[in-house]
Amino acid sequence: MSQVYNVFCHSTKVIIVPFDKFENNSEYLNIFKIKLSLYQNLVIDFLQFLTPVEMQRAERYYSPKDKSRFIICRTLLKFILAQKTGLEIENIIFEKDNNKKPYLPFDRSINFNVSHSENYALIALSHASVGIDVEYMNRDFNFLEIIPSTFNDLEIRSVLKAANKKEAFYTCWTRKEAFVKATGKGIDDNIAQIPALDGQHTKASHLLGEFKNMTVFSFDLDEKYKAAVAFSETMISEEIVVSNLPTTLQELIEFKSINRT
Repeated sequence: MSQVYNVFCHSTKVIIVPFDKFENNSEYLNIFKIKLSLYQNLVIDFLQFLTPVEMQRAERYYSPKDKSRFIICRTLLKFILAQKTGLEIENIIFEKDNNKKPYLPFDRSINFNVSHSENYALIALSHASVGIDVEYMNRDFNFLEIIPSTFNDLEIRSVLKAANKKEAFYTCWTRKEAFVKATGKGIDDNIAQIPALDGQHTKASHLLGEFKNMTVFSFDLDEKYKAAVAFSETMISEEIVVSNLPTTLQELIEFKSINRT
């Protein structure tokens, strides 16, 4: 018989702090907000921080927009990890586990995840396994076509009864995405079983793998963006802190030295 584990889903408020007020949250979670358009003029400068393999990956993107987004997100992730570890950028090297989830081979205790949608990206760091998702709430997207195969009956009824059905859909969807990214298992046939409504849920261990608990927070990133973060800890909070990042190369270099822990 499968052991039953706990999943906690909550909506929470966000406090946005500027990068010069950033403080490492060594207890459980750091989240960084990236407005991609603010870094477009730095794409050429960011190339110096990519490895040859990363450069090759960037070149494989057909769309210039996708290529720039990869370069921006990968470079900013390296700056964040350099700030956390005290290492130089050139020493931030990634490997992938069996689920193709990247990790730092020199310190497996640092977990991170990246998500992007339209003009925003989010990067999450935690000592626990972490997954993050952000979605642009596209008014033209017909979500009714996919919920029968991705949501359970209670979730479907909740979305259809909601005053704002689209927002209710994206709340559930981002929670499921963050969940599967935290576990590293990816989206599969079990996605409808992944809990996404507010409250505490008990689920069989095959959904959580090695993790006995999972906390999932939902928050509004911007007026048209819904986000969620999941991590393998039990934590209830009325608010979470999301940090902005510097938007100039000089400030990013200085950011690496802020209150390292």
